[in-house]
Amino acid sequence: MGGASVTYNIKMGADAPVSPTTPDVWITSDKKSSVSSYDFLWKTSDLPVTFLTARVKASARNYIQKAMSNTGGFLCNIPVGELECEGKIVGNIQKSGNGHMGFFFKMTNSDGTLFSQYAERRQYWNADQLPRITGYDYQEDGKRFCYL
Repeated sequence: MGGASVTYNIKMGADAPVSPTTPDVWITSDKKSSVSSYDFLWKTSDLPVTFLTARVKASARNYIQKAMSNTGGFLCNIPVGELECEGKIVGNIQKSGNGHMGFFFKMTNSDGTLFSQYAERRQYWNADQLPRITGYDYQEDGKRFCYL
């Protein structure tokens, strides 16, 4: 059964508003001035970390764009014709433990009827499962160390 599909050929009017673009995002913390990578692994020596702000950049539009985040809802407004804004985010990583934290950002128009896809920034840490060398074996014939 199945196999059917539907295709659309929609042409928007010249005056139809353009949706916001998925934002580029830079996150600042008390340890790093700016991190933009999708996946970021924190060094154990950097922990604990407190996240401070996020700067978002999107394509200019002829309406005010609202940047939204999953840590507090409204982040900041990008004025008409402008490209970026910055706002406060909430989050921290403790000195111990391991895990990940995801920050999600999207752009909307003022009433939320237009919106972008989400941009995600993941933060990883591992302070509990560090590798440990408990011994070694030296193999003379191959001049190799094998760590245990």
